[in-house]
Parts: sequence; C-alpha cells; structure tokens
Amino acid sequence: MIAANVPGAEAYGNTEQVDFAAGETHRFLLLYLVPATVADVDLTIDGQELDLSPAFSSAVPISTLAAEPAPADLLEATVTEVIDASTIEVEVDGIRQQVRYLGIDAPTGDACFAADATALNTELVAGETVWLERQRSNVDRQNRLLRDVWVRDDAGDLVLVAERLVGEGAAESATTMPNTRLRGWLDAAQAVAERSESGIWSAECAAERAAVEDTTTGATMAGIVPVLLGGLWTGSHNRRAPSPT
Repeated sequence: MIAANVPGAEAYGNTEQVDFAAGETHRFLLLYLVPATVADVDLTIDGQELDLSPAFSSAVPISTLAAEPAPADLLEATVTEVIDASTIEVEVDGIRQQVRYLGIDAPTGDACFAADATALNTELVAGETVWLERQRSNVDRQNRLLRDVWVRDDAGDLVLVAERLVGEGAAESATTMPNTRLRGWLDAAQAVAERSESGIWSAECAAERAAVEDTTTGATMAGIVPVLLGGLWTGSHNRRAPSPT
C-alpha cells in the first residue's frame, strides 16, 4: 500500500534478500510505525544511534522524494604530518597546509589519553591519501583549513576520520555553527564510546577531569573571597558600603 503511493517504488518484505549489481545506486524508504504515546525514538544501526530530530522537525508527504544527493566536492591531498589528534598537515599540488578536523575536540598536551589519541590519528592517516570536504567555514583563527577529512579503509570505502576518532574515544563530538552537517553522526559515535567507556570516557580520564574541575573551582573561589571580604554589599543596586575610618 505504501509502495503504491511512491513513484517507481517496489516493496520488499523484512525477510527478502535483494541483490544489486556493482556500481548500482538505489534509494530506500524505511517506514516505521511509532505509537503516538512514545516520547523518544532512537534508530540504531551497527551499534550507532542516529539523531532523528531533523526527521521529526517537519512533516513530509510520503509521496515526495527528497532531491538526489549531489556528489561531494572532495579535494585529494597527501598527509605529510600528524600534529595531534585533530590536526594534520597535508600537501596539495606542492603546497603544504595545516588542516583542523571539523566537529571534534581532542585531548592535547598532557591531558588524559592525548598521546593515545594522536597515535590513533597517526595510524589512520599518516602518509595516506585523504580527501578534504568543506562545509561552511574555510579557515580558523590560526589559518588552518577547517575540513571533514575522509580516508579509505582496508575495504576501499571512504570513512570519516573524525567519526572514527570519536567512536574510539579519542575525541569528543563538538560541532559548532555553521558546520553542523554531521552532528548526528558524531554524536552517535560519541554515545557508543561513552557506553563502552573508551578513551577519554574511561574511569581514569573521568577522575582526572574531576580533579581539574575541583582545582579550577578552588582557584575561582580563592579569587572571589577577598572581594567579598573587602567590603559589604548593600541595597538592590549592589552599592558598596563605605569602609570604616
């Protein structure tokens, strides 16, 4: 019944196996019946939760197909240096440029798991051919290119380096406007890493973060106390009472 309302669609049962020739592309409509009483809906694929909020933000007629996805505008580059877990240097046409991965924050310096995170990034991309994809922003304040970076895995498929790092607990999802296209993907990868307590989400790193927060809070309070003791604050306009002479 649903297929009858979608142009050119065929209906397949959940037990059917369909073979497609290599190089073929197909578009699928996945339909789920959700009771009206359900408040939150999660879609999990291969252990990763996908953010469905964009799908629920507006109603779309079932007979209306989305536009064909445009091919990504990818720039091929060679990684010449891995600087840390979120920054690399690449060479394109003889010109070298630093690239900062979009959408993530990774530990650096002496932070917990920083060395391991950099090692994982090195394992993924050092000396490899990668493909750079721009979202909205071009460069950051340090003049580093801001890009989604893709690399081929052993099967020859392109994988998002940032997603792999987040999924292994080597970085956290930190998308900011206006570069938010892959937020749901990165958030889903982080949820998996948090559940498995991988990398920066381990008990050891959690304890280190708590210690840093306690130190920061103590330093902040130490700076506040002299201000409070230096005089009394009275009235609704926070006027300071004159010091006794």
